[in-house]
Amino acid sequence: MTQVQNIKPGYKLTELWVIPEDWIIGKFLDIADKRIKWSITGWPFWSNLKKEDYTEEWIQIIQLQNIGDWQFIDDNQVYTSLKKAKELLSCNIYPNELILSKMGDPVARACFMPNKSERYLMASDWIRVVVDEKRFSKKFIHDYINSNYFRKRAFAVSTWSTRLRIWLPELKDLLIVRPHISEQSAIATILSDTDILIEHLDTLIEKKKSIKLGTMQQLLTGKKRLSGFSGEWVEKRLWDLAQFYKWRGLPKSDILLDWEHKCIHYWELFTTYQEEIHEVKSKTNKFEDVFLSRKNDVLMPTSDVTPNWLAKASCINEDSCILWGDVLVIRCDIGFMDWIFLAYSIRFDKKQIMQLVSGSTVYHLYWSDMKKFEIKIPPTIKEQIAIVKVLWDMDKEINDLESKRDKYKNIKQGMMQQLLTGNIRVYAN
Repeated sequence: MTQVQNIKPGYKLTELWVIPEDWIIGKFLDIADKRIKWSITGWPFWSNLKKEDYTEEWIQIIQLQNIGDWQFIDDNQVYTSLKKAKELLSCNIYPNELILSKMGDPVARACFMPNKSERYLMASDWIRVVVDEKRFSKKFIHDYINSNYFRKRAFAVSTWSTRLRIWLPELKDLLIVRPHISEQSAIATILSDTDILIEHLDTLIEKKKSIKLGTMQQLLTGKKRLSGFSGEWVEKRLWDLAQFYKWRGLPKSDILLDWEHKCIHYWELFTTYQEEIHEVKSKTNKFEDVFLSRKNDVLMPTSDVTPNWLAKASCINEDSCILWGDVLVIRCDIGFMDWIFLAYSIRFDKKQIMQLVSGSTVYHLYWSDMKKFEIKIPPTIKEQIAIVKVLWDMDKEINDLESKRDKYKNIKQGMMQQLLTGNIRVYAN
């Protein structure tokens, strides 16, 4: 009752929070343009996509790792034919349309599709939203979906299996605020000033990543040598350098975020695009009959519905972390191989990994195949470490820029807290 008495004139208490009296509460489903078929959709289709359907170019398949927090990430590209895309027309999405994640961290994150292609094909982890622009500002909706207010409610209706997931029916029923479209546009314009700074940093980050890739192409193949090093590089197969382990894993019921023991979870391992694992989020209470990591283990995923996802490798920097399963463990002979150098080399040579992958609808990478992986090695471990240092410094520069960008995102969230509640009103001129 006290809360009602404290409501400012011109405001009202709703199922969501206190909002201006002239704002409307609706459902997420209302955003979609009903005049367009599949304007809000997210159909699973992986069972219809075989290994022979993947191509070197044409229609890009949008995967979980392509959608970051507020932004499209084009690091990992998988393609299929135009013919196949037309067969799966309900899963097509087009430039400047909104795409939302069904799963991941955070769940229901959203971004606009880029303009680089005429169409894309969504994997089963995504939801397409075509905004009704007669009633909604598309930019306002984009920012609203990415606000903490919306994310908390999306999290609350999500379910947990191998990862947190929101289903389309629950998403459609989520409540949203709806100011007049002129005020939506005014709010979006104010937030766009911060977006310009964020986009500038995104562009710089992508440029640094491109420079890093070029550096990897030179240093990890021996085409360019660092000062002070000489001698012939050798080519080895991994079976000469390492031992391989694959554990059957824990059941999903043993994995939670707030239990006692750290547990490396398959889905959270390889989403950061880093060559070293610093943070493990999943936990388990089980500590008997488990497989424990050893510091400097190189870990790889062993199965997925997209083959490119298996070309990942990360080096863990701590002992005694429980492995959840579906993870291949590579342990190198001490003194001959730098583990992070190995992780960089595996990630760099995706083409060779693809030749080792087997399967049709679900793809697998077996230790018996991965041990055939060929790697070029400098004659001394000192040169390996020196190469890692160069790449590591480039990663640090990229990470620092990403941290700066994230600060601007936090500033934007603070502005959104005021604008999306109507606590500060703005109007179009």
